[in-house]
Amino acid sequence: LPAFAAELGGLPFPVRETASFLAGMNSSFRAWLIENDTIAACNGDTRSYTAADRLQLIRKLAEQFKGLNYQVEFSRVGDLAHDIPEQELRPLLQRSSSPAVRSLAIEMIAGSSSSALRKLLLERALDDAEEIDLRVRAIDVLCRIDPSDCGQKLKAGINPGPHLDPRDEMMGAVLQGLYPDSLSVDEALACFHLPRGGIRRNRYKDFWSSRFWAGVESVDQRRRALNVLAQAFDLRGEAVGGVPSEEEQRASSGIAWGSREVFETFCAQLKTEVSAPDFDVDMIAPWLHVASMAGPRYGALPATSLGVSLSSPLR
Repeated sequence: LPAFAAELGGLPFPVRETASFLAGMNSSFRAWLIENDTIAACNGDTRSYTAADRLQLIRKLAEQFKGLNYQVEFSRVGDLAHDIPEQELRPLLQRSSSPAVRSLAIEMIAGSSSSALRKLLLERALDDAEEIDLRVRAIDVLCRIDPSDCGQKLKAGINPGPHLDPRDEMMGAVLQGLYPDSLSVDEALACFHLPRGGIRRNRYKDFWSSRFWAGVESVDQRRRALNVLAQAFDLRGEAVGGVPSEEEQRASSGIAWGSREVFETFCAQLKTEVSAPDFDVDMIAPWLHVASMAGPRYGALPATSLGVSLSSPLR
């Protein structure tokens, strides 16, 4: 043990890997390491540790991360929750815990087989009073470990408005996590709205720009999708309700620029539809009109060149 003298609250970096390896082989050294360098002990083969050792590690981590908004020291948390009693993990997810501790608890629940803990995590994901970041992490874990049960409940319970999900983070997590295996094309389309949150990329925009269309398998599905998106991009609906306020104009402008990638994908899919051998001119004409008129608003091609690009296959 003297060769591993702890310095400044932890072991020197060059010997940490060796110490982590030895912790899985010797219980006395493991007990010493847990007390002197919790992170190094966590990076060992925690599956070979006793339940008491893992419980002690969890408590030490919770104490070490107390007061932190995030931590980057440790990521292999899944094995720590193995055989740990539910009552030990539940308090870590309470609002009184720091964000770093709550994130730690979410990842440990992902590695736990407790259905009660999954139910608790689902409650957090559906709780509108919870912080968005924690809800997104909970959604990611639930979609990964239990898409059939928890995923269905998320699908029914997560469709927040702009006041609860101003950057579409939660909706993006649900769509990316469940589609297409646990979320159908039509169910995804029922959730569609123009992207919020400005021009920055996020998972909601990425979903509607690429991931969604990869799951569209039939012509009928593509046509239903084009119809839904065309209705959202149709500028004629904006005339209803009088002259918008300055604040509404700024919000509308942000949505327009933030929707550019989705609009360009809509146009690309529309060109595919126009090129299809069985296209219906009466059905396609309103979509072509929307694409041509809305192009400049969404930062895409000018209306004239866009119209020529889309209509040329008709000739």
